[in-house]
Amino acid sequence: MTVLGVDAEPTDQEAEDGLYALNSMIQAWNIERLMVYHTPQVSASWTPNSATMTLGTGGTFSSTRPIRILPEGNYFHDSNNSIDYPLIWVGDRDSYERILLKTVTSSWPQWMYADMGYPLVTIYVWPIPTSTLTAYFNVYATLQAFDTLTEEIALPPGYQACIEFNLALWMAPEYGTAAKISPW
Repeated sequence: MTVLGVDAEPTDQEAEDGLYALNSMIQAWNIERLMVYHTPQVSASWTPNSATMTLGTGGTFSSTRPIRILPEGNYFHDSNNSIDYPLIWVGDRDSYERILLKTVTSSWPQWMYADMGYPLVTIYVWPIPTSTLTAYFNVYATLQAFDTLTEEIALPPGYQACIEFNLALWMAPEYGTAAKISPW
């Protein structure tokens, strides 16, 4: 492969390679907290007497599978009393497994653990809620992948330059120009 001039058009294969590299880079950025500019909140009704529910396409909470659930700001809402019950994040499976009696029930859960499995995230709560509550979870938004080279997407200011420069870095070794790239 050769480096193209300013007004040169890539071959179909070079364009396909560039699109693949772009989407690979975006996918890698999705797991980096500093690259994710938005942390939306997802919500759904939690089924009474259920200790677990799944999140992702086809899950109990059917939505786009989040890359990560944030440990802070998650809660259950009781629509009868308009009260929010915050959830304490249990950071790993070992900590969740230390809960000895997992069948304890209550009006609302106090602890949560998220197993970030694929394709579905499994969310565990304790104690098991006995009434219908609405669960709210803060998640990482995913950056949109590109379907075509001419597709336009909306991103916050600064992302275009960041994508262009980093894509050049991402692809440079393939063209033998890694040492020659400068952001200026």
